[in-house]
Amino acid sequence: MSFKYSAFIENTQEVREWVKNLGYKNYGNPFQTTDDSLLFTTIDGKYVPYNVTIRDNSWIDCRGNLELFKAITAVRDDENIKQWFICDTDVNLGYSDIDGNFLHSKIYKGDIFFWDIHIEHAGVLDGDFHKATKEELIMHFGKKQCPQCDDACFYHCTENGHVYPPKCVTKND
Repeated sequence: MSFKYSAFIENTQEVREWVKNLGYKNYGNPFQTTDDSLLFTTIDGKYVPYNVTIRDNSWIDCRGNLELFKAITAVRDDENIKQWFICDTDVNLGYSDIDGNFLHSKIYKGDIFFWDIHIEHAGVLDGDFHKATKEELIMHFGKKQCPQCDDACFYHCTENGHVYPPKCVTKND
């Protein structure tokens, strides 16, 4: 199993269940965990609740954005389930429901879609698409890379009423 990105977020029961269901293994020391600890994931499939100050940009900061965390931590090389994809062309999708009815839909060029059980077992999946990159996931889930410090922090976009800090939160100038 090969995960592509490392990330961290607030350590909650929901987050721990999510990473366990994806196949991450606990690498934690219970004495390091506190009520305000963060949960870190690694590309080698480990997760650890840890109370530490972040000093570099090795991990993607998903604090306060559970959907971004779920999208980032699901990205892996060996399968597609529970991951997001971007259509490079219109994509035709066809599958049968539990009653045997054939269902057909179209996902349009530029749209993002979630690879779920229906797509996993689709009888028709015709078109060009690619697995969403880290940058595409950050853009889709409402965060952008900070232009002031070259990827060392993230800030909320100004679209859809979100407000971002006027200055980078990690760069002091």
